[in-house]
Amino acid sequence: STPLYSSAASDVYKRQIEPFLIASCLRGVLAQRLVRRLCSCAERRPLQAAERQLMPELSGLDHSFHPVGCAQCQGSGYQGRLGLYEFIELDDGLIALLYSGASEVSMHAYLEERRQSLAAMACDCLARGDTSLAEVLRAVQGLAAYGDAMTCINTRPGRGF
Repeated sequence: STPLYSSAASDVYKRQIEPFLIASCLRGVLAQRLVRRLCSCAERRPLQAAERQLMPELSGLDHSFHPVGCAQCQGSGYQGRLGLYEFIELDDGLIALLYSGASEVSMHAYLEERRQSLAAMACDCLARGDTSLAEVLRAVQGLAAYGDAMTCINTRPGRGF
């Protein structure tokens, strides 16, 4: 199989290729972001109410981790990078929705329990202390309401999927 990069994927949809043609050759869509990994010197702090309101996925968290800086990380508070991923596999149900011209809302409802969104994975990493709130917000800022990978498989306007 050959990777289809997001810029190429959006070009495919601009050409108004029929959804059944896309469904017949696309196996899945992968969204990815890199965030900085916190150093072991990170500090655990309570998550403020205002911070919880920044993303719906943060509502269940009571703490986050913040970079402090030490000799090991040269004062930055970070060491290395961490990948965040969201994968949508085109299974039979999703293909059926594509063929039927279902709306983006219908697609999102179908995928809701079948995938972990990029934002949810970022918040899991925040809760474990792998990365900071600032990195989570930077990584997911600007994502569509239905998630980055979901946006990648959207077809031409007015047709839904």
